[in-house]
Amino acid sequence: MKLGHALAISSAFLTGCVHSIAPAGTFVSDRPGFSDGPAIVPVGRVQLETGYTYNHSPGEVYHSLGEILLRAGIANSLEIRAHANSYAIRVADSENSGGLEDSKIGLKYRLRNESTENRLLPALSVIGATSIPTGSAGLTTRRAVPEVKIAANWLTGGRVTIVGNSGIAWGGTDRHSINFAQTAAGWLSISQSVSGFVELYSNSIVRGSGLDSRAIDGGFTLLTGSRAQLDARVGRSIKRDSPGSFFGLGFARRW
Repeated sequence: MKLGHALAISSAFLTGCVHSIAPAGTFVSDRPGFSDGPAIVPVGRVQLETGYTYNHSPGEVYHSLGEILLRAGIANSLEIRAHANSYAIRVADSENSGGLEDSKIGLKYRLRNESTENRLLPALSVIGATSIPTGSAGLTTRRAVPEVKIAANWLTGGRVTIVGNSGIAWGGTDRHSINFAQTAAGWLSISQSVSGFVELYSNSIVRGSGLDSRAIDGGFTLLTGSRAQLDARVGRSIKRDSPGSFFGLGFARRW
């Protein structure tokens, strides 16, 4: 399936969803960190999340422009997710290369809502997705890469929320590889429109080729009305044998 075909199918499906419009609900995005929250886009609503990230490591600079995620609520506890993803530019040893990354489709299903009565039990959702090998040569895996993750958040009774993810992916670096990824983030509500976060990220190669990665990042989100958000983040690798740093900017909007 070509990227344009995937986008056309996704757009047609999402357009069909907005015929029955639900209340907008509290605005929550899965940007800008590594962690996805358990919140579901309200049924009948469509949400666009997009951004840009600059990655720098010794001898290489990597730009990803787009990072497009379309989310649509199709039931009270279910949303469909379509990643058109990014146009990437790699600059290594003064040589430039670029092209599209692989796209991805998936679902998020809410397992449990938040509860102020028992804050030890988190809100939970499961996210299942698979990449579609539509990317350019040098950027595509040439095969589907399925993944499953659990997204959770804990209320603390104050302005702090804890968010965590735990997930597994198959075939990311070679056909037999298995990656296990975990995140933990603390979010602080600074005001009604501004929130900040600090996050730890870990990706381990359980089987197959590839390198483990560890990173720390932090940033802010700014609500610009009840259904739009700007965001920014900065971070760095915390593995001594693979130094690097990154920063990103993004935008999200719900209709």
